[in-house]
Amino acid sequence: MYGYTEWVGIFGIIGLIVALRNCNTSGHVTIMLNACIFASVAALVVGRIGFVLQHRDYFSQNPSDIISLTRATGYSASVALVAACFVGWFYLRRKPQVQFVWLVRVMAFVGVGASIGCINHGCGYGPEVWPDSLPLLWHISADLPDAYGVTNPRLPIQLMFAIWLLLGLILTRRHTRAFWLLLWLMVGHLAAISLGP
Repeated sequence: MYGYTEWVGIFGIIGLIVALRNCNTSGHVTIMLNACIFASVAALVVGRIGFVLQHRDYFSQNPSDIISLTRATGYSASVALVAACFVGWFYLRRKPQVQFVWLVRVMAFVGVGASIGCINHGCGYGPEVWPDSLPLLWHISADLPDAYGVTNPRLPIQLMFAIWLLLGLILTRRHTRAFWLLLWLMVGHLAAISLGP
């Protein structure tokens, strides 16, 4: 089974291929590749900073783990998304020949891969649901472990996000102005994650 990085890479490449098919010239391809590189670097760096700030108690006691690639790995998805969108938009705003919507679609494909990878990596859990407290949500729950390995009925947030994004990609395929739906799906997912443990 593939790990988190492999799933992100596979879907990132699929998203990039789909986006590049809409580029008319080699110059447009270069612009799109540059936008993806800048957005990815911003997401990784700023997302890591967000994660460190989110867990500052731990990192204040273990400062060497801040830049570690093997211990206390992770990044803040919401901060990474904002950084990638801002940097991508800023780069493409003076390059009207390549639409920002295609960069958003690449990010949506990466989001699908990240969600699937997160499930396999053990971070695909959501809030616990029980039949007496949340009967409607109980019917779509799954037995998933949390960060400590405790398995309980939980909302499959990452799976739901992957499905939402795939539906968003399909719905906005021919309607480029509806690409904001993809951003709202990503924001909605990140808000839902914040309900988790």
